[in-house]
Amino acid sequence: MVANIEKSLAAADQAHAAAFAGNLKNYTAELDKLDADNEAAFARIPADQRKLVTNHGAFGYYVDRYRSQFVGSIIPSLDTSAELSAKQLKELVTKIKATGTKAIFAETSLPPKSAEAIANQAGVKVIGGEDALYGDSIERSPVCRRGDPRAGRIRSGRPGSRGTGLPAVRDSDRRQRLPLP
Repeated sequence: MVANIEKSLAAADQAHAAAFAGNLKNYTAELDKLDADNEAAFARIPADQRKLVTNHGAFGYYVDRYRSQFVGSIIPSLDTSAELSAKQLKELVTKIKATGTKAIFAETSLPPKSAEAIANQAGVKVIGGEDALYGDSIERSPVCRRGDPRAGRIRSGRPGSRGTGLPAVRDSDRRQRLPLP
């Protein structure tokens, strides 16, 4: 994706093509390091303990990339106004217990009430605050400082394990931003 952006920017503004190419090289190196850091963080967790319960299923690429198990989601679709039925809620709680899932990962853009209620029923904790997933609200991330020219989705992708059985990885590597000259 980033290479396509660089190619398009260079074609549109040939005077800055070298700067775009340099930015691409640097940014790709940052993404590669981020991926290696995430890979190392997940490698420290036994494969059978890599369980993910989130607000919704939008973090599937993390499950695929870092060989984890998606246990379920609090919102049954990508529509954040949707709610679990009583039957779906019971099934999710049962599945969390049956799989030995240790935590539900909340998102910064959604209120944690539903996650907390489900976690309470399942006997697990909610990971939120600075370790919450940043799916749609990266600009509010504590690692994304206003005015920082490097601020963007890549900075939020750093894992931070709190002993939950899964690093608190952020939604970053699929929505990249190429710095402009």
